[in-house]
This record gives sequence, structure tokens and C-alpha cells, in this order.
Amino acid sequence: MCKVVSEAWLRDEISAHMAEHVFGSGTFWARPVRRKRVGNGPNWRHSFNEGAVPAGYTAAWNRIRHKFEDAYDLADE
Repeated sequence: MCKVVSEAWLRDEISAHMAEHVFGSGTFWARPVRRKRVGNGPNWRHSFNEGAVPAGYTAAWNRIRHKFEDAYDLADE
């Protein structure tokens, strides 16, 4: 069973983990946004513009995404 968390908490956790994997200047904020559940997947997706993120961001997210998608769901609004 997935832990139910707020969007703000999940955003901050993802950002903290991404900071360990992506090197570059500044902080990039992306949001987990609610979506319709697909199969057994999460009820959210990590929303970011691949063309606007620091180098390596997408690859880093793809390496760690299962840690978040398997463990957390967004709380009802």
C-alpha cells in the first residue's frame, strides 16, 4: 500500500533526491501533478519540461522514479 502524502511534501522530497543526482547551477522545481491512475501506478506524475531542465535531470529522474512512484500517492484535494 502506498503512503498518502501532500503535493508539497512529495515535491520537496523529489527535489531533495534530485539535488543529489543532478549537478548544475540553481534549483529547478518541478511538480508532481494529479492524474488518473493507470493500472497499479501512482495517481500522480512528475511534471517538468524536458527542454528546460538542467542537463541530466531526465536521466536522473528515470533512475530514481520507481522509489517514489511505488511508495507514494497524492492525498485527495
